[in-house]
Amino acid sequence: MEKRIEEAAESLDGASYEVTEETTIKEVDPFESLDVAFEGISPAVKLNMYPPYGSKVKYTANAEKGLKNGDVVEITAEPTSQDDSIVYTKTTKQYTVENMPSYVCTMEDIPQETYDKMDTTFRDGYAAYLANNGVQPVIKEMELVGNYLLTPKDTTAYNAPFNYIYFVYKINADFNKTGENHDYYWCAYYQEVYALEDGTMVVDYNDLHKGSHIFDNLLVDAFYIEGCNNVDTIFQKNVVPKVDKYNYVSTIEE
Repeated sequence: MEKRIEEAAESLDGASYEVTEETTIKEVDPFESLDVAFEGISPAVKLNMYPPYGSKVKYTANAEKGLKNGDVVEITAEPTSQDDSIVYTKTTKQYTVENMPSYVCTMEDIPQETYDKMDTTFRDGYAAYLANNGVQPVIKEMELVGNYLLTPKDTTAYNAPFNYIYFVYKINADFNKTGENHDYYWCAYYQEVYALEDGTMVVDYNDLHKGSHIFDNLLVDAFYIEGCNNVDTIFQKNVVPKVDKYNYVSTIEE
């Protein structure tokens, strides 16, 4: 090649010319070397980007946290320094969040079988609580009056747990010591309930949490059992303290 250049230069009547080599342009797809992964549970999925070591590309996403199934994330690529020998074949690429586990965000997200098992577990847990604390009221009726479901207002910055699923009961009991009969309310909840990609529900049935209660002990002759005189007190003790960070829905009509 050098010889042909020299011969061409000599053939131009001995004139002197400066020979300049053209820069070779390389086309590069900056996304071929970028690994993208989603982690977490919808709608609190996080985007992770893993460029290769020593990459000279800056990657920026239009969203990285609080993602849910179906969301489309657009990533932009730009060089960290000027290099006229490289041209990007594309500067943006879209990635779809899909096949991620999903938190329970509405009561309709809970299959009836799971809901019934939660209910049974709460009832058994309450009976065990009474027995373990030596309190012996005779439960005549334990009516499920509804639920409170709490989910975070900001899914990009929530603090666990993601959700609270309260079951609220109206209990009618006879108290053997005095022979009196009383109605009162009790609640408990599960948290961090979600569904796997195949729809299988994930509930830690051993992680039953009793709600917060204030009880008028005179009502039951100084028996220290957990409960409230009315549904409003259940709400005030359990939902109101969380409304700064959580939205809530209620299925309770009382």
